[in-house]
Amino acid sequence: MGKKGLSIGKQAVPFTLPSAGGRDVSLSDYQNQPVMLIFFRGTF
Repeated sequence: MGKKGLSIGKQAVPFTLPSAGGRDVSLSDYQNQPVMLIFFRGTF
């Protein structure tokens, strides 16, 4: 089976992704705040 995600409290690597609105969003934009990432596979 593949690798599991990060454990609670573990630090993620820095990254930047485009938002649904088209602007770039970086993980560092939310430094010292709780963040939940949800990725959906496929297209809509």
